[in-house]
Amino acid sequence: ISSDPQRVARLGVPMMQGMQEYNIATAAKHFPGHGDTATDSHTGLPMVNKSYEELKELELVPFQAAVDNGVDMLMTAHIQYPQVETDTVTSKADGSEIYVPATLSDDIITGIVREDMGFDGVVVTDAMNMDAISTNFGESEAVIMAIQADVDICLMPTILRSKADMAKMDQIIADVKAALEDGTITEDMLNDSVKRILTLKEKRGILDYASDTRTWEEKLANANEQVGSDLNRDLEREISADAVTVVKNDDMVLPLNPKADEKVLLLGAYNNELPGMEIGMRRLISEGVLPENVQYESIRYNSSTTIDDLKSAIDSSDYVIVISEVGSASQLLMSSWLTRVPTEVVNYANETGKDSVVMSISKPYDVANYPDAKAVIAVYGNKGMDPTESLRPDAAYGPNIPAGIDVIFRGHEAEGELPVDVPVIVDHVMDTTQTAYPVGYGLDYNAPVSGIEVVLPESA
Repeated sequence: ISSDPQRVARLGVPMMQGMQEYNIATAAKHFPGHGDTATDSHTGLPMVNKSYEELKELELVPFQAAVDNGVDMLMTAHIQYPQVETDTVTSKADGSEIYVPATLSDDIITGIVREDMGFDGVVVTDAMNMDAISTNFGESEAVIMAIQADVDICLMPTILRSKADMAKMDQIIADVKAALEDGTITEDMLNDSVKRILTLKEKRGILDYASDTRTWEEKLANANEQVGSDLNRDLEREISADAVTVVKNDDMVLPLNPKADEKVLLLGAYNNELPGMEIGMRRLISEGVLPENVQYESIRYNSSTTIDDLKSAIDSSDYVIVISEVGSASQLLMSSWLTRVPTEVVNYANETGKDSVVMSISKPYDVANYPDAKAVIAVYGNKGMDPTESLRPDAAYGPNIPAGIDVIFRGHEAEGELPVDVPVIVDHVMDTTQTAYPVGYGLDYNAPVSGIEVVLPESA
């Protein structure tokens, strides 16, 4: 949600409560925090070398807020915290000494979660078959350690791809029973976990399933009526547009205000991005925000696209909206077509006197990568949509691109704020020692204009 823990707590809690209002059990993850790692726990065992006090100042803030407001579950992280859990074990992968990760740590689960934070809900592990656990610990050993640490559910303790693989699950269960019999784990540990799980099931109505006499056809009809309903779509549109952030608006270019018969050029990096821009235009025309006879054209650019390929379309248009989708630092470079094409479009639009807007649709760090752009917005989501959708989508899709169109043309006010600090970018390279736009930054269309002196003659 953000790099600011207070903002994560402020937005995360109502998000959680909204799910719970519709009887969805919620899990806050990955405890005690996965945001400061350089290793993917699917493929390795990360380490966060922070003290408990440092964690309480940052990572644990939103978790504590979730606990205080009734979160149902916490999911653990497969991460080493050597300043918190100092116990080590010998890795089965290479024989090295590794710290016990949070998922298997009694100091973290019992000490921090249960005792310090006062959480008596369900603790569930991240998938135990991820490399961080599976390559360093035996399957049964990891499950037993998790139970000892006060974990309630060991998620995916092995990989099951066929019926034959069930033998592995049988072995894990047998080993847990043996650990119970020899006192490695106790019946009280298991009883505590069972009680927490059953309490959650009772809270969410799962234990009452037998009293629901509806047929599966009736249940399916009910689900189809609710999922993707008008209420869902209206809220989805509102929330997505609320988040759109205007980062740059030189010369008050935004909001664009095309007149009848003027033309808007929509440029996207992938085929499934174009329908999102098109549906945004169709909606605003149907709602009277844009004139009925406003023209628009959508074109996809790709790795082989040159500015010469686009000049004719830009020349014949009055306004240009170009998508920037950057997912890594290397894609900020001009050697990447994902940056090169939008940059060339902006430059040519400036040369020809066309108002242009860069729409950042993925990670928002590229908003500082277009110094010559007059207008830059961030919409955060990059999922496209089915090109057959009409005014109201009826399939799963990403609402962010249409939301960006809403804000560009003032079908919705500009209200969003950046969730992270955006570093300065010099010659398409990040300088993380400087901040171009701080967390919380965002322009709106109603801010008073300063620095203008109006002088009236006495005769007026």
